[in-house]
Order: sequence, then structure tokens, then C-alpha cells
Amino acid sequence: MESFLDCYFDDIFSKLERDCLLARYRRRQLVDYLNTLIMGCCRGEGCSVQLGCARAVMAALRYHASCMHNNGEVCMMGKYHNVLYVAAKLCFDWKLENRSIVCEVLQNMFRCERTLERLMIGAILGPHVTHVLSGWKSDYDSQKQNCLALEYFLEHAAGERLLFDCGTPTRLADVPMSSYCYTTPLRLALQLGQPDTALLLLRYGARAAQNTPVPVVIGNGQEITCLRYLLRGVPMAAVLPHPQKRKKQVGLWRDIIYYDEDSHVASFIPESRRGNQPPQLKHLCRCVLRKTLLENWQLPGGIADLPLPVSLQKYLDLVED
Repeated sequence: MESFLDCYFDDIFSKLERDCLLARYRRRQLVDYLNTLIMGCCRGEGCSVQLGCARAVMAALRYHASCMHNNGEVCMMGKYHNVLYVAAKLCFDWKLENRSIVCEVLQNMFRCERTLERLMIGAILGPHVTHVLSGWKSDYDSQKQNCLALEYFLEHAAGERLLFDCGTPTRLADVPMSSYCYTTPLRLALQLGQPDTALLLLRYGARAAQNTPVPVVIGNGQEITCLRYLLRGVPMAAVLPHPQKRKKQVGLWRDIIYYDEDSHVASFIPESRRGNQPPQLKHLCRCVLRKTLLENWQLPGGIADLPLPVSLQKYLDLVED
């Protein structure tokens, strides 16, 4: 199977136009072709689909590496790079369990682009908006499927303790997106009021801000839900001065939620989280446990291994409050 795949990439794929994988439907055609090849070879050789998928992904990685080597270790982009997104789609479609191969795909994407926004932005903006903004249409059909794909890659990256060089070692959930003013995925999800994506990123330990406030305008139910998810992940909220103070605004700065005390935001924050009363011991324990799990790359996967009732595991995983 490996020789057949290598021959396909070297003799057939290499003759296609440079931009042949720019359109999503063309990438899907290649994915469908490789899926058929995987199933046929697995039946013929009697191997598992996991092994077949791993071989197909490795063939795509070898082709990408060969093209870079022939170009002085510089990626030529176009189809030579977009083949990595075909490999990523294969990984997700077959739920490839080989973490080292999945992480090698992610590392190659980041090495060439210095970002992973094409994998992330569909979960925040949906597949259609991204096409309008950047000309790249997500390989996944809906925002929900984009979230499932993002969760798949987050899980594998956490399992391999994968870090990316963004000036400092950075986890997948915190890799900034260059086309969106280098904001992190969680910051953008909070600003746009996307609670499902925000919760997913928070569960994997994403940090909303390092040194600058993240504004979240409270206007509808979606933004209120984002606020409530934020409250689950930080010890307490406080009234803090900030340079762009506006009515009905709330944000996160250095793991402390700030809000305008003159707005209605305070009504959504419990007394025990405002500093008016001591935070609940249960909540403080959750924050400490999550910090420890994150430092040991066990968030959120390691929660299920703790000797806790299911209700407390959900509480620790931010799913319930």
C-alpha cells in the first residue's frame, strides 16, 4: 500500500495544478479517493482501517517533506502544503488513534504557516464566514462538526504534550491566529459570543488573556452564557479599572473577570464570585485542581481517572456548575 500511495503522489498528484487543492470540493475529492483506497487495501491485505489510514497520512507527510527538501527546506505552499489538510481530514474521518502521526500533521502545518487558524476558525465563525473573510472554506460541514474536529486535535495534542513555538512554548488551544490580529481562539470566541466553542477551549485549559483585557459585550443570551462559563474557570470576579471602560461590558484579565459596576452585568455574577462574599470552597478547589491537571497535561482527560462521583467530575470539567 505504501508503494502505491507514494507512486500516486509522485507520478499523478505532482502533475496536477498548483492550486488544485484550494477549493474545498477538490480536497474532498482527494479525501474520498484516499478513503476508497484505504478500504480496498485493508480488505485486500487484511489489515485494520487504523493502519490503512496511518499509511495514507504518512504518505501525504512524506510527499510534503520531499517537496520541502527539494525546495531548500522551504514550503512551496499551494497543493504542496494543502495536502496536509487532506491528511488532517483523513485523521478525523477515521478517528486515527496514533497520536504521534496526528501531532506530526499539526507540527508540519504550524511550521509552514506559523499558525493553526484554519483548523480552529471554523469552530468559532462557522464554515461559510471563514470563506468570506479569508478565502479558505473549512473542510468540515458545520460549526458543530468543526467543534468535534477541534476537540479531536486538542485531545491528541494534549496526549502528546505538544507545544508550539510562538515566542514562548504554547499549547494548541492558545496558538494565536495571524489573520485575526493574532488573537487567541478563546479570546475571539468570547468576543463573538460563541459559548460552545468557548466552553470547549476552556475545558482544555485555554487562557483568554495574558496581559490585556478581553472585552465581552453582554447583549444577548449567548454572551451571558459565555460569562457564566468564564465564571466557572476563574476564582473570582472584581471591579477593575481598564482603559476602555464601557457600559454593559465584561472581560477577563490575568484570570480575573472585570465588569462595570454601574451596568447590569453584576446581576449575572453571584455574590460569592464578586468579592463581596468569600468564594465557595468547592469552586476554589475546582480552580486549584484544574490548574494542577493542566500543568500535568491531564486536562480534561485525566478528570475521569479521579476518584470522584460523576457529578463532581462534570463540575470539575466545567460542564456543570
